[in-house]
Amino acid sequence: MIYVFLYALFLLSSFIEICKPSRTILLEKNNKKRINIKNLHFILLVLILLLISGTRYYVGTDYMSYLGEYERTRFSLSKIENIFQIFLLDYPQEPTLYIIYWLSNTFNYAILFYAIISIVPKAIVLKKNVGYPIMGMFIYFLDFYLGCDMGVIRQCAAMSVILWSFTY
Repeated sequence: MIYVFLYALFLLSSFIEICKPSRTILLEKNNKKRINIKNLHFILLVLILLLISGTRYYVGTDYMSYLGEYERTRFSLSKIENIFQIFLLDYPQEPTLYIIYWLSNTFNYAILFYAIISIVPKAIVLKKNVGYPIMGMFIYFLDFYLGCDMGVIRQCAAMSVILWSFTY
């Protein structure tokens, strides 16, 4: 049900973005600071995506495998005092997974951290390079969000880093 609500929210937001001209809100009268409503709307939609994918619980194709890996390595990672010692360990996954596990107090923080790494760079790239960024986020939601950010989180994090690197 939440995904249907998100679909309707993105669809409505995309129509508003295309049909309505950009408006600003005056924050301070003296300094005349203004904020664009479309920017605020875009940030709100990105935060909703972060909240849903970062706080998921037993949802997704890889949740149980990551949880099992976190539980297996939690004790050995707690003994590490220096982050560079992780590269010397003989674990089956890449070291960045264990660095994120080492930085996270709980598994839920690791999932939230992966959601931030995955969604925020994509949102920045869309905001900078697309004429209608909310429409771009809607297309991203339709094509990638449910299968990628709610499933194979490491691959989506790598995809967002590569996507962000195209701007440089």
